[in-house]
Amino acid sequence: MEELLSRRLGRSLHDRYRGDADELRHAMRKHGDADEHGGQQIAASAREVERSSHLVEDAHDGQELPEGMQGLLAGIRATGVDGETTARVERAVLKKYSEQRRVRETNLGREFLNNKSRELRERGESADAADASARRQVDEYLAGERAQQLIIRDATARTTEWADKIGLTPVLREVGSSPRRIGPRHVDDLLERFATQSERAEQLPKGLKQAVALIENSGADPRAVADAKSLLHDRYHDYRQQPMANTYRETLLEQRAEFARHGFPPHVADRLAERQTEAFTETAKAQRMIDSVAANNTSQWFNKMQAAAERDGVSIADRLAATHRYEQQPLSGPELRAAGEKLTAMHERLNATQQRLNTLLDRSPELAEKGADRWQAGIDAHRDIVTRFSDRVATRTAAGDPVTRRMINDAALQGPEAGIRGYEGEIRMAQKLDNIHDLGPLVDVSTPTGARMASEVDIVTDEGRVWHEVKTNDPDSQRSHQKDLEAQARRQLAISHTNPEYWVDGKPPELKMHFMNGVHPTVKSRIEALRIEDENGHIVDDHRIEVIDES
Repeated sequence: MEELLSRRLGRSLHDRYRGDADELRHAMRKHGDADEHGGQQIAASAREVERSSHLVEDAHDGQELPEGMQGLLAGIRATGVDGETTARVERAVLKKYSEQRRVRETNLGREFLNNKSRELRERGESADAADASARRQVDEYLAGERAQQLIIRDATARTTEWADKIGLTPVLREVGSSPRRIGPRHVDDLLERFATQSERAEQLPKGLKQAVALIENSGADPRAVADAKSLLHDRYHDYRQQPMANTYRETLLEQRAEFARHGFPPHVADRLAERQTEAFTETAKAQRMIDSVAANNTSQWFNKMQAAAERDGVSIADRLAATHRYEQQPLSGPELRAAGEKLTAMHERLNATQQRLNTLLDRSPELAEKGADRWQAGIDAHRDIVTRFSDRVATRTAAGDPVTRRMINDAALQGPEAGIRGYEGEIRMAQKLDNIHDLGPLVDVSTPTGARMASEVDIVTDEGRVWHEVKTNDPDSQRSHQKDLEAQARRQLAISHTNPEYWVDGKPPELKMHFMNGVHPTVKSRIEALRIEDENGHIVDDHRIEVIDES
């Protein structure tokens, strides 16, 4: 887990910055309403149930399923979800059961071969003869009643334990009671709760002890020392947000890809992934790793502030205290008006993006069934975020309470602004493309180490032949995101080439990266120069990314 977290978080906040909304979005899927789909939904459910019943037979070679598995399936049917969802979940569970049977059978066969071969060698047979004899007997042994009982018992136990671990029944009850909820909860809600929890802790991590000591021993007056330590505390919690968001978003993406691969329908996979991801992010070990990254980046910021203070001939405590007092000051009238104008402009941009989406769906209504609902969910989520900012300003202003620079500032609004630009850019790109096959699908591949590499593709066209990524940050800011852009590019190059499921007509998909507001020449050349290696370590020169300036 430590290695996984280190890979996700990187060595510094700057190396893993995910401010651009292109890295924040989730490929959401909306569960259809039975009233709207009528007979089609009923027919689809019947087909799924029929396929599920065949899988039941296949999973146990035509025999009756063991009592534990029957109980698990009965529990699924009792959760209140619709027939189609029930059938697809049953198939996913039976697939897991079949996998567990194969694993147990393989291990039991290997164990029999080793034991029987050793037994025959002890009786005086040669190693080759003993191995050959053991191999001739293994199939008969595995088909025997005792071995089958062991296989079935172990596979049943492991499958039911897995279902309990992922919270399958509670999630299905939630789906049954609120089927219209789209996708996972917005990550900002989770981060806000985590931030509130962490801010309750007065203690800073050990990695910042030296910074605290330098403030306390600076010779400044007690009030300056207290204000300086408050600013250090604020910055530390600010710096926790990005590694926490990175961990949550990337873990969610991997979990959703895994559950989708198991065969769960998208709306169930979303909620299972959310549950697992939240549990993972809340673990003490994950929080310690996030704390470590935040402390490291806070230390980098502190060192810069200390160098500036030394140049100006003031103590570090006085410099930090002055910054803290500035941030706690109420916004001036002009500043407050500027903040209000920015929030109004964000609302207007959301309205324009919504209109653009409506126009696209009027022209191509089939996109609603291909993933366009994730755009609607994203627009709604960002509207909620901007509205919360606006309401905070309005409420405090009406009550005569100050709105401080720390409450509303460019950094706080940067994320929502990038998110809105991201959705707008994807919709604009979709308007330019023909033959759209899918929107925001999850793609993944198993690496040689056994881990899964996951990503999502903004737009897929031509029956899967072309993958399109959309980038909306300006050329001037692209250099600071270059490492992230290259990492995403390598990931999609590897997934598209290594996983044959995505090949069409014997070839991997073409990859195109569209920069809607122009592209920095260095970024363009670096991305187009990227290559991956095949399983034999040879460079795959003909699989690359085409960078397109859409400005």
